[in-house]
Amino acid sequence: RCERIYSNRGEKVQPGRSVPAFKLNLLFDREMKLSRTTRMKIGIPRVLNMFENFPFWNTLLTESGMETTLSSPSHNALYEKGAGYIMSENLCYPAKLVSGHIIDLAEREVDRIFFPMVFYEKSNYEDAANCYNCPVVSGYADVVRSVINPAARYGIPLDMPAVNLDDQALLRKVCMQYLKSLGVEKKIAKEAFEKALKAQEQYKDAVQAEAAELIARAALEGRTLVLLLGRPYHIDPAINHKIPEILAGYGVDVITEDSIPQRSPQNLDNRNVMTQWEYVNRYYHAARWAAQHHNIAVMQLNSFGCGPDPFVLDEVRTILSEYGKHLTVIRIDEIESPGSTRLRLRSMMESIRLKTGRKEPEFQPRPQVRVFRPEDRERTIILPDFSAFCSPPLVRPFIDMGYRIVALPPADRASVNTGLKYVNNEICYPGIITIGDLIKALRSGEYDPARTAIAFSQTGGQCRASSYPSMIKKALIASGFADVPVVTFSTNLQTLNEQPGFEFDVMDYMKKAAIGVMYTDSLSEMYHSTAVREKNKGDAWRTADLFLSRLMSGEIQLEQKSLLQSLDEAVTEFNAIEVEDKDYPKVGLVGEIYVKYNAFSNNYAADWLMKHGIEVVLPTFIEFFAGGIVGVQNKVRTFIQRHNLQWLLTYYGDLLISRNLEKFGDVLHRFRRRRPHQNIHEIARKAKEIISLNHQYGEGWLIAGEIASFVHSGVENVLCLQPFGCIANHIVAKGVQNSMLAEYPQLNLLFLDADAGVSEVNYFNRMHFFINRAKTGFSS
Repeated sequence: RCERIYSNRGEKVQPGRSVPAFKLNLLFDREMKLSRTTRMKIGIPRVLNMFENFPFWNTLLTESGMETTLSSPSHNALYEKGAGYIMSENLCYPAKLVSGHIIDLAEREVDRIFFPMVFYEKSNYEDAANCYNCPVVSGYADVVRSVINPAARYGIPLDMPAVNLDDQALLRKVCMQYLKSLGVEKKIAKEAFEKALKAQEQYKDAVQAEAAELIARAALEGRTLVLLLGRPYHIDPAINHKIPEILAGYGVDVITEDSIPQRSPQNLDNRNVMTQWEYVNRYYHAARWAAQHHNIAVMQLNSFGCGPDPFVLDEVRTILSEYGKHLTVIRIDEIESPGSTRLRLRSMMESIRLKTGRKEPEFQPRPQVRVFRPEDRERTIILPDFSAFCSPPLVRPFIDMGYRIVALPPADRASVNTGLKYVNNEICYPGIITIGDLIKALRSGEYDPARTAIAFSQTGGQCRASSYPSMIKKALIASGFADVPVVTFSTNLQTLNEQPGFEFDVMDYMKKAAIGVMYTDSLSEMYHSTAVREKNKGDAWRTADLFLSRLMSGEIQLEQKSLLQSLDEAVTEFNAIEVEDKDYPKVGLVGEIYVKYNAFSNNYAADWLMKHGIEVVLPTFIEFFAGGIVGVQNKVRTFIQRHNLQWLLTYYGDLLISRNLEKFGDVLHRFRRRRPHQNIHEIARKAKEIISLNHQYGEGWLIAGEIASFVHSGVENVLCLQPFGCIANHIVAKGVQNSMLAEYPQLNLLFLDADAGVSEVNYFNRMHFFINRAKTGFSS
């Protein structure tokens, strides 16, 4: 802490003004109790999205007759108070603070704690793909319920309604429903809601007005402004380590990403990345605005462990570079010493001083990847391997539609090394593998870039995997393959990528893919049940590969009758394989969809388990798609999505899946070790006992549902596989571990992270301990 004695602050200057400090005071310095009779005291944690929406929630509750109590301002002792309840070591610091704030409220003896799950933030941009919050901001309330459980531990209910702030009608319904549960009369609730909307609008207007004054002064006097990009919670002094205060001390004014002038209508004008998170969308808009002004420097606060930031940082840098400007990034976590930060800030200020007087920036557009147009339909389309059982039913329908599709061979270490070279190394492992695999294939010389395109899936959901295609395009440019177009396919009825030449019948594709998945799910079940028991090693795989090859070659028609006939033949073949007639301990595999099914990414976990005498049980692939159907229906039921065509089609999809599953099940019943399967709605019912069904990023609630289903079917050993740093995993897997173990105390549950730098010794040591317990329980 040498700055206590020696200072690198420079010459004494007139301090500038700080919009972050202005926002912080304006946000929480408000009436917490009105004159009418107080019904109860409701605690609100001073965390995450409360730094955005507190004026609304506080007004809604106080105007309804509640007294609101904020948790204490963040500080190190508060963090340490909740440190024992942090379930993921690589979680971002703003989320790590939450537990301490909840405990602080409980110690204040509030009657209830209010911590809503805001899945959709209010959107500011008409052309944004979506306005999600990140999974941590959306779902951390469920982690609190699992690890602290204020109701059981302190007798204080935790209120965590699911909220869509972007749809006022749906928001009204949720608020009316919640206030009614607290005994608030309908008339009072309506008035409180209107006042809450007005309070939020007044707060936003005041922030805009404060920044507008500073921007005008800077233009008039030639002053330097610093645009500090951050999430709303980055105005917390404990999180930002007083960086705005330090900057203001250097004599510059500091503004924020949400305080810059807005256009009407407001547009992002950005098709280079998935504009799916509202807080992040503000970065893109603000960066483009600041890049056009020579007197505005841009700095971004980056929390260690932030999921979206690996590609957000890249995109903000690229936007600024189009105007010849640079980005300063300050990485922050719970370390308090500001010495190195002060040095970075002084360096940035000196750089600004040297550039004073420059002319306005000139725009130089970035290179772009070729767009897939009608004339490109004859190109060979390559896509990365998913898994032996999952890839065929996803690829085959496109082949039937006339596209030349080539699924690449399984990835290897060269794929990883290539990926690490061309993508931000902090993106999740599946992205590194698949993008590296595609670039490796193009560099091999096997594919003519002028006659090749790339295909990739893109869901458009809250998970950062929806941004992989953007990263692929940047990797293509960096590796010299900008002439190779990228196409994406999605089943959410949205066009998420510019690809006028790539057309297909979504409904026909979904129908064919669904029955194809049911077919390969059946092959997978028979293979994994047989492989561990086979007397002649390789018989099970040769049989599975025979039928998978017939599917890909077109020998088997992609329609129900042909698939059922082929499955009947496959059952006969698997039943004929000579096996040891004995039972083995069973281990269920769950987790992130790619790492769960892709053998290379999970260190061939299934093969390793079978080699050590464990029968591997995998959830069916169709459950993932059926889970999406349940998810949409639940969103409508809980007022965070409107009735629309997608919602209506879920009932068609539900009927299609259930009817076909019944027919495939009838054939598979002839298999001698047929395992009973549960309906997706039964899986969802079990998941709901552990976690909200509104968590639909990554595998969402499905992980908890599949674990519960395994236990109910006698599979009490479960291995959960996730990419290291997976933001969804913080919530829907590790985050609710306590709840799962409380519900199923007999559960032997192991979480394993997959990563490019994972230690195989540590990985398999943990597996050994896991299967030793599984075998002990089996023998007893």
